[in-house]
Amino acid sequence: MLCCSPEEVDVNEVNNSKVSIQERAGLYDIKAVTEIPLLEAPEEFSCELHIPQANYTVRKEAIYYPGK
Repeated sequence: MLCCSPEEVDVNEVNNSKVSIQERAGLYDIKAVTEIPLLEAPEEFSCELHIPQANYTVRKEAIYYPGK
């Protein structure tokens, strides 16, 4: 849900993740936090932001390599 007056934060629970949205001067900061099990092998993570009203989608991907 996008709402929020400046500096107001909207927090939702999505698939055991905590998602917070903060609006500042017409821009949004979006943060998702979750706990994952201990990783023993490389794992790919991805995040997709989709704004239907603007016909806009962006996807970011990262590979995590666990240390020894």
